[in-house]
Amino acid sequence: MTLFESHRPSVTKLMVLVLLSVLLMALDRAGNIWAYRINTSIGSFTDGIVRIVQTPAQWGVNLTSSFQDSLKKNQTIEQLQQENLLLKGQMQQFFDLQKEVDHLKKLLHGQNRVVPNVLLARLIAVNDGPEQQSFTINRGINDGVRPGQPVIDGQGIVGQILRSSLSGAVVVEIDSRRHALSVRLGDTGFVGILNGTGKPNTLIMDRIP
Repeated sequence: MTLFESHRPSVTKLMVLVLLSVLLMALDRAGNIWAYRINTSIGSFTDGIVRIVQTPAQWGVNLTSSFQDSLKKNQTIEQLQQENLLLKGQMQQFFDLQKEVDHLKKLLHGQNRVVPNVLLARLIAVNDGPEQQSFTINRGINDGVRPGQPVIDGQGIVGQILRSSLSGAVVVEIDSRRHALSVRLGDTGFVGILNGTGKPNTLIMDRIP
């Protein structure tokens, strides 16, 4: 008996709710304005509850989507940076190859232009003076030697033809005090005047732009 009495309030409440539901359905079917308003209010209330419940879930979905988009963007940026570094390395290799090709072209062009005109000569006299250091070689006009032509050895240029005869020529050394030579700097391409000082292996370059 006590068990059934403990459940009576719940059964009573259930019956009341059922009766109210039936009453509202009957009023709504009959077109009662109050029933319509009550249904509308209840619907608005339940819609608000649904929105409140769904809002955190929607926020979670938005945050997850935003995090995934940010992660994809970071991955894309990292990939682009790696590709940029790779392209820079390839471009640097291309520039290095281009410089090497240009250098080889210069060497080939210089060889084609200079080698056919090179003459082997022998030193036959040294004519050193206080103002001018010079020497005489056994090549002259008959060999195509003319004033102003350069004279080189295994280490580079050593002087210029000062004057020539039929079978010989006088060469003024580049470190002679009276000697001046126009030269071009290989790294910058600037052109200047290289002057001798009268001292062995000592030169001065001026008029550099």
